[in-house]
Amino acid sequence: MSFSEAEVDNKKYKESIKFFSNFKNVAEVEESGIPILNKDTSQDGFVALEFDLSKKSRILELMKIKKFVSIPLVYLNVDKNKLNGKNPIYEFQQNIAAKYMSMNLIC
Repeated sequence: MSFSEAEVDNKKYKESIKFFSNFKNVAEVEESGIPILNKDTSQDGFVALEFDLSKKSRILELMKIKKFVSIPLVYLNVDKNKLNGKNPIYEFQQNIAAKYMSMNLIC
């Protein structure tokens, strides 16, 4: 697996992730109505919200797009002050297959 820190310069991709650009915390994601399959709070300082991909039509409706360029899989919230150098671990509840994965970091 290889990684690149280069930003994807693609208008359709940016439009498809715009829905997530204004969230500042986990509560805002939960209140957005996006279907959540799993919420993992088992590690102090780390919260993972895995989106329910079986409800793709609802996700498309909420994101106000017609088709996915990028499918949202999970929203992660990391509090580096509580993790104290530990690496958080999350195991997906759904089967995931992808050629490319991207991560949008929010500070």
